[in-house]
Amino acid sequence: MIKLRVARSARSGWFLAGWLLGMWGSSLGCGTLGDGTAPQDLWPRTPLRGFVLRDESSPFVLLKSGFDLDNPTTEPGPMSASLRLFGQLSPRNQPQQSQIFVGTVRSLAEESAPEELLAPTLPWEGQGIANPMWLSGLPGEEPVMLYTTSDGAVGLFQRLRDGSLSRLRRPLIPAASFGMGKLGRVSPVLTDGTLRLYFTVDDKTVHYAAADARAVADFVSDDSRSVSFSVSPALLSASDVVISVTRSQTAVAERISGLFVRRVLTPAGRARYDLYARAEAMGKSALVAASSYQGDAREPFLVVSEPLLAATAGGVPSGPYVTQWNGQTLLLLGLRTVQTGVAVALLPSDLPKQP
Repeated sequence: MIKLRVARSARSGWFLAGWLLGMWGSSLGCGTLGDGTAPQDLWPRTPLRGFVLRDESSPFVLLKSGFDLDNPTTEPGPMSASLRLFGQLSPRNQPQQSQIFVGTVRSLAEESAPEELLAPTLPWEGQGIANPMWLSGLPGEEPVMLYTTSDGAVGLFQRLRDGSLSRLRRPLIPAASFGMGKLGRVSPVLTDGTLRLYFTVDDKTVHYAAADARAVADFVSDDSRSVSFSVSPALLSASDVVISVTRSQTAVAERISGLFVRRVLTPAGRARYDLYARAEAMGKSALVAASSYQGDAREPFLVVSEPLLAATAGGVPSGPYVTQWNGQTLLLLGLRTVQTGVAVALLPSDLPKQP
């Protein structure tokens, strides 16, 4: 069961100066009061622009002939020599028949195919399941994987101690529970004992549904329990985003989708919410980013003016996901060329050296 209440809040924009300092300050040097030597910098970076496809001629790390792969996410766990990727897969031009794929990436320079598929098996899952997203840190629980169904419900896979996945019999959020329209990709963030599930509605606005993390953990242990969610007002609208449609023309976005939000620490030790998404205008698509220190209606997301991905080599990008692996920051994304697969982009400083 799900209980729903709607939160009330007001938007504000006073934080812009502080946000800009926090965003760009990570690239500035910081000396000591002693000999002027900069301290060792061990803070993670969270880039919000300027990614470049690792290899424009061969950008994919996962591909399957005759199928579209999109919305990648990585399974949490200790650093290793490989990445275990999850995402959605559907027959070409049949997105309603989607399944969740599992694949392993051992090298960013090699292309491989998914190794396993998870199909809908429960009546409330409808024709397809999609948009997997991992969540770690629920009290007393192994990581769980959220996903959405063709009817708009949000389900869960529980990871057991042996690493296998167990599907919960009932949805965490039944279809149409929020009464707001079609929910897009759901991105979970844990903060101060609260789980926020960020999502788009009708590819127009960004909201989150908040619940007590302990109550969600109890649901994972026993899915007959109820979870009470509160839904935020709009935190970002498609119309807040401007993208380039030609070299000399920009346009206000008409749609925003493929949402991914994560909470990071800045070099100053302050928490920040970074948002990544696909924006569309006049038939053109671009990956964009935005950021907020609060991640809620007290401090709406501020959009970065430059695109997240500098160039797409003629492809159409979608489903962004940012993670760290082997000391590099990866932008994993869906990319449609002749077909759609999972591509990888890096920061220019991490690109392979040309011979």
